[in-house]
Amino acid sequence: LYDDAIAAYDQALNLNPKSAVTWAAQGQVFAFLKQTEESLVSYGQAISIKADFAEALLGQCKAFNRLAVDAKPEAQGELYGQSLAACDAALAGDNDWGENTPANAWHERSIALTGPGKYEDALASINRAVGIEPRYAEVNNKRSIGYWYLKDYDRALEANQQALGIDETYDRGWFTRGLILRAQEQYSRALEAYNQGLGLNPWDDWAWTNRSLVLWAMGEYEEAIVSAEEALNLNSESV
Repeated sequence: LYDDAIAAYDQALNLNPKSAVTWAAQGQVFAFLKQTEESLVSYGQAISIKADFAEALLGQCKAFNRLAVDAKPEAQGELYGQSLAACDAALAGDNDWGENTPANAWHERSIALTGPGKYEDALASINRAVGIEPRYAEVNNKRSIGYWYLKDYDRALEANQQALGIDETYDRGWFTRGLILRAQEQYSRALEAYNQGLGLNPWDDWAWTNRSLVLWAMGEYEEAIVSAEEALNLNSESV
């Protein structure tokens, strides 16, 4: 019914085009549908009406991060820069977060800093998010990834364990655990982690790819091929 929701917001905006809240709500629906460019238009309209609207600025930050992930390398820097600016504006904004909290903005800010390789700054941002929402599995997992980038694998595992202690059904937490254990060359434990995560979410091509790499390192080449083929079945364009 999301298309119906967008149509309903369009009707509401025809009646009151100066409602920043309605524009932001429509942007959230577009974001959920992964129509990122459309979400940016809606968030931009909200911000043009209410320049310090934290919820809309956070939506803009998220959208730029999503575009950066899929962009060509030469375009990523500018997009991450736009994301960082939007997150900073959100954190300095009107404190109207809707269903979000400042932790979401610090989280997205860390993504905008990780993209261009500013790992220390990214970790500082995610630590702020954890401080605000210590029981938020996703930000604890992001903290784990921050330590992984810095090759501090013991702290990475500790943060990952905190994430899974909050929610053991969080599939991304298991995938991150596999990533850390593979970096430590603990291949059998890494395989167990990927198996656990894929049992919760078998539709993640990135996880199947990394599982294949673990199996390759273990010399299990036939099973590694099977895992790689699973990844390609889910994403035929995966490099």
